[in-house]
Amino acid sequence: MKRVLLIAFYFPPFHRSSGSLRVLKLTKYFPSFGIAPVILSAHPRAYDNTDDNLLTQIPEGVTVHRAFALDAKKHLSLLGAYFDFMALPDRYSSWIPAGIISGWQLIRRQRIDAIFSTTPIPGAHVIAYVLHQLTRRPWIADFRDPIWDEYFQGSGRELRVRQFVESLAVRHATRVTVTTDGIRRLFQQRYADIDPAKIIVVENGFDDSDFNGMPAPQRNGRKEIRMVHAGLLDPIDRDPLPFFQAVAKLLAKDRNLSSVLRVDLIASSDDGRYAEEIERLGLGEVIRLRPALPYHQALRKMAEADILLLFQGESCDMQIPAKCYEYLRIGRPILALTTAAGETGKLIQSTRAGEVVPIDNPEAIGATLEHWILQIKKGGQLAAATPEIAARYSRRSQTEKLAACMQALFELTAIKR
Repeated sequence: MKRVLLIAFYFPPFHRSSGSLRVLKLTKYFPSFGIAPVILSAHPRAYDNTDDNLLTQIPEGVTVHRAFALDAKKHLSLLGAYFDFMALPDRYSSWIPAGIISGWQLIRRQRIDAIFSTTPIPGAHVIAYVLHQLTRRPWIADFRDPIWDEYFQGSGRELRVRQFVESLAVRHATRVTVTTDGIRRLFQQRYADIDPAKIIVVENGFDDSDFNGMPAPQRNGRKEIRMVHAGLLDPIDRDPLPFFQAVAKLLAKDRNLSSVLRVDLIASSDDGRYAEEIERLGLGEVIRLRPALPYHQALRKMAEADILLLFQGESCDMQIPAKCYEYLRIGRPILALTTAAGETGKLIQSTRAGEVVPIDNPEAIGATLEHWILQIKKGGQLAAATPEIAARYSRRSQTEKLAACMQALFELTAIKR
């Protein structure tokens, strides 16, 4: 068994998004492919949301080491303000020196063969870079998303630091893994002087075992038509306001829909802003803002839906949210409010898992909703991913792909020695 140090800021008990699932599932399936994972993460005090139940999902025998870490916003601010240098390259920069020390000790004591670091927290790549330079262990830098883009809203200094960290990782890592073809193309353009073969796509996915015991959804004569979105919403990347407007127009056209249609937005984050808009449009009876749920409860809510909602603005065209793969596995129709040319839109179309509608077009959204609602009332079938298509995106198959990349690195390192 080769031992790999996995450096990830987000790891159970962190609970707010899918940020920790990628590494958690790697730790589960790596041993099947000859790799023993050792986790280097942060002290849970730095997390803004935790769920201790998630700790039970850490595979038995996996060692997790947590380095000192603070959240500048939570621990170092005065009246909600803090110096920007405290948050470079991110709010958890205090994790970097502690992570380097802990990582160095782990590499020496546990005879680590390779280093793997993953975003979205850039500090993970800084730690990995230093450890790579100190130990010369091969390093895989994993990017769930680019560290920066033209929509970045931070200060100019923060942007420059993020650009530097991304360049550092892409140029110095032994291999670079990304989650979509779009990110690979972007990196090949940004860093045209590096070997394109260095960048490998390892998609996100779903873990079949998370769906064990989940009954197949059935309408069984119920009158309600349920729509569900699970995850963060925001005005720039995932704006639900045009969707709200579309629903309001449908209700104005057919008031009977208010007793039939139910839309649950789970863990949307900015509930105050959206509650105000829902009230203004008179949608309180139809659209409900729900708190975050434990992961398996959220999956069950998705499985009980007639329609699964996905919000993805043009600013995220190169990305595919992790929940999209869970949607595919559930096999319910997906109304993807995104661009047809983006990575998410292309996935929905290629898998015939639903329909893609521009996120900023209330008229098109309303027309699609009206057609789908009519089809459901008539007992018709809407397009949805088949189990055979969804199986391509299992976490096990993606781990196998990454493990093959690592094994090739081990062989290359052995030859050089």
